[in-house]
Amino acid sequence: MTADDLDGVYEITFIHPETGSISARAQDDAPLFDVALESGIELGYGCYDGTCLNCLARLREGEVVHAKEPVALTPDLLEAGFVLLCVAKATSHCTIEIGSHLREEAYPSLWGE
Repeated sequence: MTADDLDGVYEITFIHPETGSISARAQDDAPLFDVALESGIELGYGCYDGTCLNCLARLREGEVVHAKEPVALTPDLLEAGFVLLCVAKATSHCTIEIGSHLREEAYPSLWGE
């Protein structure tokens, strides 16, 4: 049985530039942060409600929705594909880039540097 056989279940691939990739199945109502943790991926978090950038990730393929407004993301960061895993839920199969390097990339755009 594949994820395509299950309604509301999506294949999520988390990619980290140093540790490689891990794939998992996600229910459409599950925060992607929880999916990552259940897959053995260690992620930082500070708020679990979209107000900090500790769980910042970049959507490479697929679609997600933010269950709550990701107030820590500027429109430019959203446009660039950044998501907050604590409030993001999959609406399709996804490939998601994770890692602290993303925060370093995003922070300059927050302050216009």
